[in-house]
Amino acid sequence: TSVIQLEDHQSSFSSIVIENSGERQILNYRKTLGPENLEVLQKLPIQDGYLADSRWNEAAIATLKLADKFSKPGVLDAEAPVSYEAVSTASHVAFSRQGLCDFTQQDDLLSGLRSLSNRLNNWICVTDGSAGVYYLDQGEPRNILGPQVLAVDTLGAGDVWHGAFVLGLAEGKNELDSIHFANLAAALKCTNFGARAGMPTRSDVSDFNLSVIESE
Repeated sequence: TSVIQLEDHQSSFSSIVIENSGERQILNYRKTLGPENLEVLQKLPIQDGYLADSRWNEAAIATLKLADKFSKPGVLDAEAPVSYEAVSTASHVAFSRQGLCDFTQQDDLLSGLRSLSNRLNNWICVTDGSAGVYYLDQGEPRNILGPQVLAVDTLGAGDVWHGAFVLGLAEGKNELDSIHFANLAAALKCTNFGARAGMPTRSDVSDFNLSVIESE
């Protein structure tokens, strides 16, 4: 992963408490960057897929516009707060439960998805932890569950899910196959302690998929 270094700025910093159940509580400090720093994005080479989140809104919009310019998948990891411009610019939006409820001001996930489908033309889903992923298929709700695992550490599972999802799209998988791949990767991450240290490799995910198939 390439990194761009900026002077006189501080990276976001988190303190994290993990329960015995694997659930986590995050205390996060963020220093917001402004539009004057967007020129760094022009240094990036063309990619097969683009992933942005809502922490730096202007950069998310600029990144998703690059994806559209090059006709590549542009995925938005939509945590609250997220702007309408960022959501509408992405080719694919993956809300968290809290992100969708905050954005639509509706507590019911399917109602929130339907309200967005009436306003937007991009592909939208919502991830809901062990309850799986929800999206609309020609107006009909779909719920794609991941494999059930004993969670040791859920920290980073969402990051793994979004990374695996955009990787699937970048490699030419359709949305459903990309969801299945991302669900496998995120579930496997939850069985290992550590955010970055617990992230699985592609071969780990392939082996896990075989074990899931054999157990069915």
